Amino acid sequence: MATWGNSKEIFNQALGLQSTLANFVREERLLKQVTTNDSSWHQWAYAEAFKRTLGCIFCFSTFHTIVYNSPPLILNSELNVHLPCREADWESPTESDWQNARRFAIPEPKFQDCLGLLFSKDPSEDSTAYSSLGGYILILALIQHIYFLREMNKFKRDSSGSLLPSDVADVERALQNWQNGWDVNPETNLNPRSSQGPVSFNSAALLRMAYIRLSMDIGPCRTLETQNPLLIARAMQQSPRVKLGPRLTRAVLYSAHALSIPVKIGVNIVSRNQAFIWSLQQSLCALECAFALSKWLVTVHTRLPGEPFNEDEERLIAYIVDMVSEADSEFRLMSGGESSLNYVELAVRVVRIWARLYSGEVIWDVVRLMGQALEAYAKILEESFA
Repeated sequence: MATWGNSKEIFNQALGLQSTLANFVREERLLKQVTTNDSSWHQWAYAEAFKRTLGCIFCFSTFHTIVYNSPPLILNSELNVHLPCREADWESPTESDWQNARRFAIPEPKFQDCLGLLFSKDPSEDSTAYSSLGGYILILALIQHIYFLREMNKFKRDSSGSLLPSDVADVERALQNWQNGWDVNPETNLNPRSSQGPVSFNSAALLRMAYIRLSMDIGPCRTLETQNPLLIARAMQQSPRVKLGPRLTRAVLYSAHALSIPVKIGVNIVSRNQAFIWSLQQSLCALECAFALSKWLVTVHTRLPGEPFNEDEERLIAYIVDMVSEADSEFRLMSGGESSLNYVELAVRVVRIWARLYSGEVIWDVVRLMGQALEAYAKILEESFA
């Protein structure tokens, strides 16, 4: 909890405890699968609790990698356990209910096997049979994989900052296979207040994040570890220009869709209630969506005069304009049409709409920090192109 606060001293101590935790589970060989006799409810519950605890430790470590761009303390290759069971099995109130639930349950796959099958060109149907928590662990593992692809790419002399097309294709396949599994999971629910919990809702946000990070190197561009809104905003503004292309267009479309939901509900309504419906994962995803949208629009603004838009780009721009017009009553499209549209102004307004979503009550100080950083980022963008 201290790593989501605003105390630098406690923050550093908490990161040290995280390292201690990772070293403990590694030294005690807790990352290896333990064979148990699951014939009784109590034995099964003990083994399942052990799996879930290790899975949550892995997720906690990887999420810190996402937030602070720090190396993960537990690697994908180290986690050798079966994925957690379905929530219906785990929440069985009595042994007879558990026996009935397990009678028709498909055995949980091993994490390593399931992660490998996600990269398969022809995955079996069994590879998609994982629980909501299992899917959450897997999508974080894919984001960790993207992190290491980005890190390895930095050492290539001829690298332009883009990942190898073959690597991108592999991860895209894995993300599509993951989404197929998410779609067929009967526990999948986009209601954050679902009785089955918000895990699948948060996983959907992480999927958007994965596509964004596959299309652009977003990790070093935030410097959230500084806990200084102005420094974070400057890092975002000074980040390298993105390279336009179909994959980035799709990632930006995911970002625009993410913003369209609170716009349709009402930005002020969502901002007042986001502490109750938005998790930390949702808040961070919103920050990355705002960044991706703004960088794309600024890059579009600086393209060569007369350079034509393709059909997908035209539709995306029209979609963003309609959305901003609905959320921002002061926004007016100039009478000259698309050719006269100021894309930087559009980017600034998009960022400020995102920032408004953080303006209500928050649980974690780091969420308030994100909102302040977006406000500062919008101001810097506005001044730099004035």
